[in-house]
Amino acid sequence: MRRWAIGSVALMLSPGCAGLSHGSAGYAFPSHFDVTQVVTVAAERGETREFVGSVRRAGGDFVVTLFDPVFSVPLLTASYRAGRVTEETHATGLDSGQGRRLVELLRDLYGQHYSVVDDGGTAVGTGDASYRLVGIPGPGSSCRFPLAIEILPRKSMGPRVSVRTVDVACWAAVPGR
Repeated sequence: MRRWAIGSVALMLSPGCAGLSHGSAGYAFPSHFDVTQVVTVAAERGETREFVGSVRRAGGDFVVTLFDPVFSVPLLTASYRAGRVTEETHATGLDSGQGRRLVELLRDLYGQHYSVVDDGGTAVGTGDASYRLVGIPGPGSSCRFPLAIEILPRKSMGPRVSVRTVDVACWAAVPGR
């Protein structure tokens, strides 16, 4: 079941989800953060699988690791640094390229500008998926990161992905690094 779930996350979160709103006002993810999240993947057949995800963003660079939540062992690590994507699978049965697709999603998702609605959330749609950010802290917050991210298939095919933020820390960019 782990293989279908990670594959589903990678396919659902593929570059085909590009084209999110580029509004000039509203919300943008912090440029530097470490976040730990619980990722729930729900298939159409009613099967669900949870992972723990760890993402570090430092400007345009990203490192993401998906962990098995029971044993806290890494399943997949992928990164984007200086224009180069790398991936490492830590579990058998994972297809090559899933980490690359996941990193491309993160670059797209975290690089967008969103219009915020009154409830502190926002939603955008693409050809393949709809994204909803929920619980975005106000502009006075020291770390404006949403409490939850929902990823829904727009063509009623594919998994539903729910991401809940467990812990997040933001920091300012260090000049020259």
